[in-house]
Amino acid sequence: MKKYTITRILGALIFATCLFYGLAQSQQIDYKSNSTVRKYYPSRTTTQNGVYVNNFDEVLGIPQEQSDLTSYLQTAKINDLTFYMGSLLDNSDNRTSMRSYMSTLTTAGFTRRASNVTQATGCIYPLKVGTEAHYNAGCATAGEKFNGFTQEWEFWHENPYGTFATFKVKHDSILAYCAANSMYYDIYVARCRDYTGTSPDSAVARQMIKHETIFLVDYVSTAKYNTYKGLSDGIKTQLNIIGAAAKKAGKVQKVSILWASEGNEGANMESYFIANPKLLPAYNGFMTAYNNWSSTAKANLNIIGQKIYATTGLR
Repeated sequence: MKKYTITRILGALIFATCLFYGLAQSQQIDYKSNSTVRKYYPSRTTTQNGVYVNNFDEVLGIPQEQSDLTSYLQTAKINDLTFYMGSLLDNSDNRTSMRSYMSTLTTAGFTRRASNVTQATGCIYPLKVGTEAHYNAGCATAGEKFNGFTQEWEFWHENPYGTFATFKVKHDSILAYCAANSMYYDIYVARCRDYTGTSPDSAVARQMIKHETIFLVDYVSTAKYNTYKGLSDGIKTQLNIIGAAAKKAGKVQKVSILWASEGNEGANMESYFIANPKLLPAYNGFMTAYNNWSSTAKANLNIIGQKIYATTGLR
């Protein structure tokens, strides 16, 4: 009888401990103020579900717009953000508003907050007003900062910013800056190709796998997605090239599939995402096709999720 009673007491204590632990995980409890702050934790899932935030000039500094955007990101379970900042950081009021909003996002649990650094190394100059480095240097807390960059330099076709050779020099400078400042550095890529023909595709891929994550462009219409789930022969070719480069480097490269929710002359999945507001079914469909595909490159690839261009096509 005595042993039975002790066993029941121990069981009750274990149950209470587990119950309290579960509550503490779902809520952040401030014991000093005896208040509870509910937070959103997108990191509970390991699948990347990212978006590019565009038309941000119509959101920044407007409380209701910022609140609406945050609510959407939480509802859609977004866990990776890339902001199109344009020239917004040139203005001191915008920088103040951005620090406040970034702090809000950090408190809400958004741990990946990048700026889209379009064809530039200016982003790493801390003394140049308007750059991400200057913005970060003026932040009071880590939660106010961009903690990553997303590179956009379309070296696979002729562009006004420079060749792949020019990109390599600037890319390595940004890579070094990110490493020194504990920032991640991702890149958007349609093809591992140097449009000048100077560097072979394999050399381009070797440069790409220096990034933490490659956002591989898979801009298709809803009809085409429904036909082959985004795993076209072109995508297979790029995955084979990236996988081969990763194998030579002795690494497993993270890849995220980049869909379009708007624009691109109809090569977008806006109607699909309207019908599937949870978004991740697109990735799940791709992975079903990917898992049925046979390729030696897959041993050095990790398809971690998806990214979507852009928020205006989703909300």
